[in-house]
Amino acid sequence: MFDFLKKLFKGEEKEKIDFFELTKWLLPKLDMGFQEDFQKIKELSSSLAKALESLEAIDIKSMQVEEKLKGFVLGNRKAYVLSLNTFRRLLEQPEKLDSNSIKNYCNELQEEMTLFSKKTTKNFYIMQNLIGKELEEIRKQLNELTKIIQEMSDKTKKLKLIEEILSRLKEIYNYIDEKETRESSLVNSEKERDSLLQKEKELKDKIESFKKGKVFLELTQLKQKRSELENELYILKNNFNTNFASISRPLRKLAKIYMDKLLEKYLDLPFETLFKDENLEIVNLLESLKKEMDAEKIIEKNQDKLLSSLNEMDKEYFENIKNNFKTKEQELIDCNKKIESNTFEKELLEFISDLKKIESKLAEANEKIEKFKEKAITQDIEKIEQDLKKLGFNIRVENAPYN
Repeated sequence: MFDFLKKLFKGEEKEKIDFFELTKWLLPKLDMGFQEDFQKIKELSSSLAKALESLEAIDIKSMQVEEKLKGFVLGNRKAYVLSLNTFRRLLEQPEKLDSNSIKNYCNELQEEMTLFSKKTTKNFYIMQNLIGKELEEIRKQLNELTKIIQEMSDKTKKLKLIEEILSRLKEIYNYIDEKETRESSLVNSEKERDSLLQKEKELKDKIESFKKGKVFLELTQLKQKRSELENELYILKNNFNTNFASISRPLRKLAKIYMDKLLEKYLDLPFETLFKDENLEIVNLLESLKKEMDAEKIIEKNQDKLLSSLNEMDKEYFENIKNNFKTKEQELIDCNKKIESNTFEKELLEFISDLKKIESKLAEANEKIEKFKEKAITQDIEKIEQDLKKLGFNIRVENAPYN
């Protein structure tokens, strides 16, 4: 009687648990009756299957009611049975029984039960016109299933909290056990980091020096020369096309008179046709044009200016354009070959690749350093104690390794 009064006024005495025995003490708490819950769900699924068999066994056709009503009930029974059997397939126990798996299982079933209810409400009420106890039995079993699933969902909150505590305890235990090796690993990792930092600096300096070297200078000059040659070739082509365009009008008139295919090609693509005209037949065609214009068979407003331009377009004019373009084109080919053989970009890519490897190793070394550094575990321990209190465990944790 005296002991009872002491407990009444002082409260129930707290169970003392050593911090390093907490995991062992908590592990049995993971068993929160989920296996029994899944067994109940399995039994309910079997009961529902039997109830559906009983529902289908009812002889609606022999009932003394209107044929229209029979048809309605038969159609709705078929739809209801199909929907409930589809739902029953979702009741199978998940492979894992951790908090996330069970929570997802419960959430999915609750969503599917809501959908099932919305989908089959009309079926249920129509069947009630001719069917009674069989439907009532199914309704009771579904209500029981809903209750179990909700209880399981509620328990997962407590299960998740225990899992988090166990995970945090494992980290703390490992942290304490690895104290000596951690200090040694920290020193080694810091040495590795310092060595990598030195290599990184040396390689960056080497890259900067390489960028100012002879190979880079040669490449820069070659690229500049290539740009100049490409521009000169463009100007040569553009100037020729412009000059040729100035005489295109009388040439078109000549083309109609002579019906010459080469002349038509010159009018369409003058520069390209020039390089295909190996014998420079264009010179003879232009001479013919001058004769036609002198004879005033072809007349243009700017006749004198056009004749002056035609006089300049002699054989030497066309040969110079072709030779000059070919020379520049060959220079461009040679320049591109030298650019391709220049080793700067290849060597620079190799340097950059080496630098990336060093930076990757440096990042790994810094991660190790952070991992091996001393860290305050007091907050973690306090969080564990708070969570144990949330769970309603009346215990006092002893021998906690506060920093």
